[in-house]
Amino acid sequence: ELETSAAGRARAAEGGGGLLASLFSIAPRVPSGIYVHGSPGSGKTFLMDMLHDQLSFSNKHRTHFHSFMLAIHRGLHRLRGQRKAGANVLEALTEELIGDAAVLFLDELQVIDVADAMLMKNLYDCLRKRGVVLVATSNRQPDELYSQGINRDLFLPFIAALHETTVVTSLDHGVDYRLIKSRKRAKKVLFHPLDDYNRRQFNDFFIELSDGYATTPVTIYVNARVLHWERVVVPKRILRCTFDELCNRPLGSADYVALSKAFSTIFIEDVPMLRGAHQSQARRLITLMDVLYEAKVKVVVLAAAEPRKLYQGDGFLGGDEGFAFDRTVSRLMECASADYLASSDWTTSGGFDLLAASSTLGEDEIQTIWARFDVDRDGAVPMDELEAMLEALSEAALGHNNVSPEVLESATRFIDLNQDGLIQMDEFKEFARRYGLRVKDER
Repeated sequence: ELETSAAGRARAAEGGGGLLASLFSIAPRVPSGIYVHGSPGSGKTFLMDMLHDQLSFSNKHRTHFHSFMLAIHRGLHRLRGQRKAGANVLEALTEELIGDAAVLFLDELQVIDVADAMLMKNLYDCLRKRGVVLVATSNRQPDELYSQGINRDLFLPFIAALHETTVVTSLDHGVDYRLIKSRKRAKKVLFHPLDDYNRRQFNDFFIELSDGYATTPVTIYVNARVLHWERVVVPKRILRCTFDELCNRPLGSADYVALSKAFSTIFIEDVPMLRGAHQSQARRLITLMDVLYEAKVKVVVLAAAEPRKLYQGDGFLGGDEGFAFDRTVSRLMECASADYLASSDWTTSGGFDLLAASSTLGEDEIQTIWARFDVDRDGAVPMDELEAMLEALSEAALGHNNVSPEVLESATRFIDLNQDGLIQMDEFKEFARRYGLRVKDER
């Protein structure tokens, strides 16, 4: 049925809806979606990805709930400033984000934030109006979503819509496959408790992965904000930081997404026991692990206790957040499994992302910047122009020309691919692609 629906949407997009449909705005029947819920590690994401891969059509979109809602909020802020009052910016935004997708695969649907909760019904209505089928996974059954949230009565219509338009399936079979996989370990990445022995083991592993390179301070730009990190092994894309640096300051999904794009491995030390005074920190840890797990970033942790004992169980996290922390424990355990550790490289030789926010410039914008520096049109620019070129890229992508010394050092080392002392056009574009500045493919 999903295959048939996708084919119908493709024909409609090509103008195949026919005169009658266009006159009377007849929308195609949208098949029922799928809502799979279960405890952490029960196989929800595995099954969802299997379905995604088995569908033969290309107009499908798979994303994590955190990433999707982050894009929604960013887009709403931008579009509201561009459109007249009363315009349905949510409809425009869903079209922009998922294009002609017939099926939206949404992993780990977990509504905690009130801003997300108030959007869900209208957002889902926009998706259904476009004929999009939802395939979602969650730790909670629909009736338990946003269970202790503010103004929950305004959220209930979304729950009713889920029951009406999806087949709700439980995977609560009492087995956590992540914990089973974590018993087969390739390397020790969870060190506890916080004693001298584990600190030495943690530090020795960091030195091993650093491969002789020293740490250096790094600045990451996330939208208009600046984040400083003191201990980064730039050539290996390794970040070493404390729990307080990650979770005891006002960071959110956007910041953690930027980190997941900038680093291959993150060493986190001094994770404390989480008690009643650590509500905000625990919530940030939940979000952090969701993002890093989705991006397959390696995580090495030095903590006061093993993951299952970090949360003291005094009730400071209730409802959805309690379930979410169970997911965090499960993911920390899986981060130690051989399968997870083999899913990506520990380090990436190369250097730091030019712009961790991964802005997008078109080929024409890149060409315009290049032309400003290639004044004699011979296809090459001297290396001493590199800093000015990076500043121009930053200004075009993020609206500022702040290029940190470590970014310049990274670019100096890696942009001259053929080592001839000159920057070629293809080297310039390749550096932008590899180190964070995504270049639109306009072919």
